[in-house]
Amino acid sequence: MARAGFPIGKTQLLDSVQHIMIELKRNNPFKNNRPGKSWYGSFLKRNENISLRTPQNLTASRASVTKSQLNIWFSEVYKYLKIEKYDHILEYPSRVFNADEAAFF
Repeated sequence: MARAGFPIGKTQLLDSVQHIMIELKRNNPFKNNRPGKSWYGSFLKRNENISLRTPQNLTASRASVTKSQLNIWFSEVYKYLKIEKYDHILEYPSRVFNADEAAFF
């Protein structure tokens, strides 16, 4: 999920662990094979590269973008790349990046 740019919430993580415990039929101290708050806290401590983030809400203007507006935008970008003789980069999707003012994804 992370490689695809989708965050995993606490509930999704606990659901996944519960599913694994049930599938593997492992003995564990969890009630209903589901870890609790202390396990979750310890998991975050053991995995320091994982952090909690609050997702940003979309602004009204970003949420109201239509498919036709997106098609126009992509068409304009393609025209620009063609004019500047950079359209060849679109042949290699690994060379296309998504970025905003805060980070690369």
